Amino acid sequence: MADRYIDHEETLLYGPYAARKIKAVAVGLHPQFDPALTYLADEITDATQAMDRALQSARRTDSSHRAGVKDKQPALAQARDVLRRLGRHLDAHKAGTIDKKRFFPSGSLTENGTSAPRVLLLLGHLTTELAMRNCGVTDAKTWHQEISVAAAELSPVIAHADSARTIRRGQTAELEQARSAWMQVYLAARCAVESVLRITGKLHLMPAIFYDLAVPGDTKLTTPPPEPAPTDPPVAPADPGAPAVPAVPTPAKKTRKRR
Repeated sequence: MADRYIDHEETLLYGPYAARKIKAVAVGLHPQFDPALTYLADEITDATQAMDRALQSARRTDSSHRAGVKDKQPALAQARDVLRRLGRHLDAHKAGTIDKKRFFPSGSLTENGTSAPRVLLLLGHLTTELAMRNCGVTDAKTWHQEISVAAAELSPVIAHADSARTIRRGQTAELEQARSAWMQVYLAARCAVESVLRITGKLHLMPAIFYDLAVPGDTKLTTPPPEPAPTDPPVAPADPGAPAVPAVPTPAKKTRKRR
């Protein structure tokens, strides 16, 4: 048994446990290895702390990205409404007095595209056209003002959302780099501990030090690994004639990973 994939959150659970158990179980078995084992345990602690910082930063970025998307919706809805109303206003003009294609080059709003960038581009085009003296649109100044306001409100929220999205991509790369660095240290420590345990004939202790080796392959660890039950003293039986019942550790909470 072994956890086939240690994800970002699981590093924060497996790491501290392994660092603690290396010092408690492996250090002292073979004194010549003790400096290396202590060093690697400390390296796991440092890598886990770096992983925690990367995760916290990524979560803040995700929150900012969600806020940007949420803030964009009202401004985008308002801009679409203005464009629809302007389209109906243009249709109300006497045939032949204006060329609607001049204002909506791609046709209707739907044909132009209703995404935020497309809408903002169309608003910018209309701002220019409505400002021209020969535009031929009734109440052009009023419409120009309304279109300008819609563009001014939509532009900054698009910029915020795009900025958050760009930062999020960078954070994703940093997060994966932090996990890769953590895995390198963790696997190096596992090799070193395995060497000591093989030499001392205690290889069976590997899962007790590296808990990912003690769980099924599709495990999703969500709580810290349990501490092993003390070997003594056992729990006193209620009946003096009954055998003692050893203490049982509380198992870590595990679920199946989603693929």
